[in-house]
Amino acid sequence: MNDKNLIKLSIICSIIGLTLLYISSILVEPALTYIGKIDQRDIGNSVKISGSISDVKLNPQGHVFLTIEDSTGQIRASIFNQISKKIDSSLFFAGNLIEISGTLDEFRGQLQIIPKNSRDVKITETYATKISEVLNDNSSNPIKKIQGKIEKQYNVGENLVLKLSDGSGSISIFLPNDLVSELELAHDSKLEINDIILVGGALTKYKGTFQILAKDVKIIEKQTILITPISQITRSFLNNTVKIEGTIAQIIRSKKGHLFLKIKDSTGAIEVPLFSTVVNQLKGRGLDPATIEVNDAIRVKGVVREYEGQLQVVPRSAKDVEL
Repeated sequence: MNDKNLIKLSIICSIIGLTLLYISSILVEPALTYIGKIDQRDIGNSVKISGSISDVKLNPQGHVFLTIEDSTGQIRASIFNQISKKIDSSLFFAGNLIEISGTLDEFRGQLQIIPKNSRDVKITETYATKISEVLNDNSSNPIKKIQGKIEKQYNVGENLVLKLSDGSGSISIFLPNDLVSELELAHDSKLEINDIILVGGALTKYKGTFQILAKDVKIIEKQTILITPISQITRSFLNNTVKIEGTIAQIIRSKKGHLFLKIKDSTGAIEVPLFSTVVNQLKGRGLDPATIEVNDAIRVKGVVREYEGQLQVVPRSAKDVEL
């Protein structure tokens, strides 16, 4: 073998060796380390820790700065925007357990872990704070996560406001319209009174009262709605969801495309307005509203409202109407 071939072979071997070293550096994770054992001697090295998030700071540029603690100490983790945008930031809440690996660095005399990619950041367990603790929390961390039962709900424009209770207290939850739509699409159903949900978001004040501006909502348990006799529906049911069944006693068709039905059962009667959006949805489901007739059997789920002193059961979508 001549010198030129030997040089080529050595270059190829060097390239292969460096490539294997690079791949191994990516694939081989450092072992878990207690936070208290990390010091300046580890600067520049890869470290891996597991602990609970004690503080969250969100930067306007999209950077996320976490304080993570275990039984031996605490340390900062800096997740810059090119990585944080690939992570569900709604999971960054005080109390959540996290596993994070990255390069140890020092900034302004403070040690910090900088993850190299989104795979280096793993939320291993979520934690909900009691509502009473949220209301009395004087920390600078605005990000909260709570779990509770929906006691009341109403619309503000296309947005939704909930009153959530967990036994220790209650708080208002503001859900922007895009989050409501995303939630309904994911669960193929709407939020109802008595549903149990997990909410994460920013604690704010509106007209002097605390509320949470929701960024993430998960339905933990759906309520079961039983058929309610119409005569039992009173003003105490206002803003609550009920289900009724009976026959159609009257139909009024408006020029704007709304249908106003009077539904009766053996105990009484109540008005059920089907607004044009619901009517159009019925058409999309293959039901021609023009074929609806008096004495047709019907089952409706809706929110109890009051209009001009008269109670109504108002369905929110075509899925709430069975003919």
